[in-house]
Amino acid sequence: VDSEVELTDDLESFDFNYSSAEIDAFSISERVEVQQIEFLKRLAELDIKNTYSQYIPKVSLNAAWGRNSGTDIFGNLWNDQKQWFTSSNVGLSVSIPVFDGLRKKYTVERKRYQLETLNYQSSQLSNSLKQELVNAQKALDVNLEMLEVQEANLELAQEVADVTRAKYTEGVGSNLELIDADQAYKVAEINYLTALYDAIVAKIDLDKALGKLN
Repeated sequence: VDSEVELTDDLESFDFNYSSAEIDAFSISERVEVQQIEFLKRLAELDIKNTYSQYIPKVSLNAAWGRNSGTDIFGNLWNDQKQWFTSSNVGLSVSIPVFDGLRKKYTVERKRYQLETLNYQSSQLSNSLKQELVNAQKALDVNLEMLEVQEANLELAQEVADVTRAKYTEGVGSNLELIDADQAYKVAEINYLTALYDAIVAKIDLDKALGKLN
């Protein structure tokens, strides 16, 4: 075998570690999907309250105060002898909602249905994300075990290939044995790289399930 597997620094230093405590302490409220649907639920609740507020009578208070010189001559405004007339008024208005053909009633019912739909979607999302975390953890554990197996197989294939090459060099091994060993190493190499890729993807999936990736 003329070449060996060479991993880049990024792959060699890839962190597959995670702690059970981290998973136990994780709350799905940290997931951006949950935060988004909770925001929509709050908006829907406020929308319903706003519609209900239209049933409440509205009271308005207004007031005005002013002074009038009683003259239409601009220059007389600065006449100290001129008499000024003061006026003021206070007003109160009350607006009472009347029958609107049940428009607000049906509006509230429609918005309540929208809120119930969001609550159902929130529950479904919560269950889905919890299961996603469980599946991601199991997948990573399985893929890490497979990676260990394929790494051991690769090391064994490398040792066999080295011994076979040494025997062939010394004239006690056949060319066919060397070809078989080389082929076995290449297969082990491919299997190892595939297992490494699967483990990396599984770790990324777990990080996503933990809300570390958006």
